[in-house]
Amino acid sequence: MSASPKPSSRLTRLYHILSQSPPPALPESDPSKVHLTSVPLERIRALTLELQESAAPSPDDIDAITMRVLLNDYRAAVIHLRAVTNGVDSTLHRVWEEIRFFQKKLRHETEKAAKRGARDDSTG
Repeated sequence: MSASPKPSSRLTRLYHILSQSPPPALPESDPSKVHLTSVPLERIRALTLELQESAAPSPDDIDAITMRVLLNDYRAAVIHLRAVTNGVDSTLHRVWEEIRFFQKKLRHETEKAAKRGARDDSTG
């Protein structure tokens, strides 16, 4: 898509980008997937392309509006991605605690078995 220098054409393209609906949210029980599908990737791509194709020799009001919307979308994306990483961090922490618990339990059971074996050897 080639950028048109006419402000009306640029505003029409910006309106078209902003009027695009995100894909419908599917019922999902995994919060990470809900957050990841909430990131407006296509809109970020379209806004970035619009700014890259801008024919204006210097940024104008339309570029400023486009950049503001793009930055808002980036901010929303970062919020969603941060929520995903926090969830993963929490899961990893919980799993690590479980691993440590079972390592201690295994060590304790191994020591008990070794003592039983030593006791059986001395009495047998």
